[in-house]
Amino acid sequence: MAHSRAPGRITDSHLARALFGSLAHCLQEVSAFAYLDADWGLLGTRHAPGRASAAALSIRAVALDVLAFRAARVLMAHNHPRGDAVPSEGDLLATRRLAGVLEALGAPLHDHLILAGEAWSSLRTMGLL
Repeated sequence: MAHSRAPGRITDSHLARALFGSLAHCLQEVSAFAYLDADWGLLGTRHAPGRASAAALSIRAVALDVLAFRAARVLMAHNHPRGDAVPSEGDLLATRRLAGVLEALGAPLHDHLILAGEAWSSLRTMGLL
């Protein structure tokens, strides 16, 4: 999907939750990415339909976005329509793969949020990232 550009600073998981909040009630899984500058300013976002743990997560597309935005760090979120904000093994595997690529590009994955209705989790807060 297309990029969007919006102002703002995303400095903690609660602000990231607010940014990605619209995913929480989607009926299908959607992954979203926020590209941040060195001062935590929001450079742009991308939403990608499909499961975060499946092939629909295009690491190449995220890497290209990092380069295009000249991002210093990335935030990721996806929803669990079934209402459980606990990360699956597939979520963890996909996150680790993406984090490795982003680290090599010099734009680390700062956090991955999972949203499920009113519930949400942060892989960074859980010590999984």
